[in-house]
Amino acid sequence: MFAWLLRSAPACNFCADRSEVTTLEVLDELNAASSLFKGTFSQSAANLVDAQKTIESAGHDRRGVAPGSGAPLVRLRNSHLTAAMAARSLQSVTITFGLVTIPVRMYPATNPRAGISFTMLDPKGGRVKQQYVSADSGEVVPRGEMIKGYEFEKDHFVTFTKEELKALEEASSGAIEITEFVPAESIDPVFYEKAYYLGPDKGGAKPYRLLADAMRESGRSAIGRWAARGKQYLVNIRVAEKGLVLQQLLYADEVRSIDDVEIPDAKVNAKELALANQLIDSITSKTFDPTQYEDDVQERIEAQIQKKVEGEEITVFEGAQAAPKGAKVIDIMDALRASLNRNASSAPARKSAKKTTKSAKKTPSRAARKAA
Repeated sequence: MFAWLLRSAPACNFCADRSEVTTLEVLDELNAASSLFKGTFSQSAANLVDAQKTIESAGHDRRGVAPGSGAPLVRLRNSHLTAAMAARSLQSVTITFGLVTIPVRMYPATNPRAGISFTMLDPKGGRVKQQYVSADSGEVVPRGEMIKGYEFEKDHFVTFTKEELKALEEASSGAIEITEFVPAESIDPVFYEKAYYLGPDKGGAKPYRLLADAMRESGRSAIGRWAARGKQYLVNIRVAEKGLVLQQLLYADEVRSIDDVEIPDAKVNAKELALANQLIDSITSKTFDPTQYEDDVQERIEAQIQKKVEGEEITVFEGAQAAPKGAKVIDIMDALRASLNRNASSAPARKSAKKTTKSAKKTPSRAARKAA
């Protein structure tokens, strides 16, 4: 791992906790990233500026804080940023195998929810900022005076110039080289990392469709290499419902073996197995529907924060009790039977809840229809 060093090479450490970034810092990051993503963020940046102007016109400062108050009234989240650029491609690449080349464009496949973050403040309510401090002299080190070094022994570094660091990086080829095809089910999901959708670029519609149909018919997916951003990635190209997905994979030495986990042997009799299967059947759905699940914890925290913003006192949530340190030894058959009885009594309620959810999605409220 590389460490930040002074130009004279003593090590540096953080001297303050990182505070929440401001809108201007986000815009700086957008500008810095524009060269990499070829203007992908430009519209999102414009949206962010418009939102900030709205905040300021309402009499709030650049943090969205009303004068005299200490609470932000508006939170600009990463999810707003990513939602605005969801349909934009990140870059163009070429899939190659044999003498076949397929021009494709990469799109983000996920839109992770931004977590709730709190800003670090001083006792008077002012923001604090991050600084680097020399571990040797204790003096603050400006970022422009720092260099990178590699610690090969405790407190012993070799330093690198920007040119040397650039020479170490893998050259970006813009091509994904398929090295083999494997049965799709042979890839353990534990190797999955980040995912991207692939769409055909100009002139690539037919070979794209040919590759997708051939892999779907054969039940195989592709393994390949992709050099980008100074690294070489191991990737899996697999068939999705309507197209192809590029799945970054972890290398073998990045995945631990389950053999590292101590799992003692235990005997299970036929009656216990039958009851366990019956319990599984009672709560089995035909397919996984992610829309049935929401982050209740984050929604509760957001509601409590809003109360605090409005000047109300918040109460300590008395939810689920913490699990006891020692597991209580119970009769497994009694537990299975009790679980089956509980599921049987709650099944009608679950079906009713699902019907209510579906009808709510299909039928807008009267007020909503009037507004439309």
